[in-house]
Amino acid sequence: MHMNTLKEDFADGLMLINLLEIITHPKTIPKYNKHPRIPIQKTENMNIALDFIKNEGIKLVNIGASDLVK
Repeated sequence: MHMNTLKEDFADGLMLINLLEIITHPKTIPKYNKHPRIPIQKTENMNIALDFIKNEGIKLVNIGASDLVK
């Protein structure tokens, strides 16, 4: 995997989900859309990633999936 810009590469949630799985190994993220094509699928992936972060005990303030998806 390789990244160009955070905003573009994290927009569909896949890179963020992969990063979270790497840094929280052996935990895995529950079912997510591996090939998001429409904005709602990208938003769902971001919500799954953000929920995972919250469940790990990290407090997120003023961050939502709609802020992160273009």
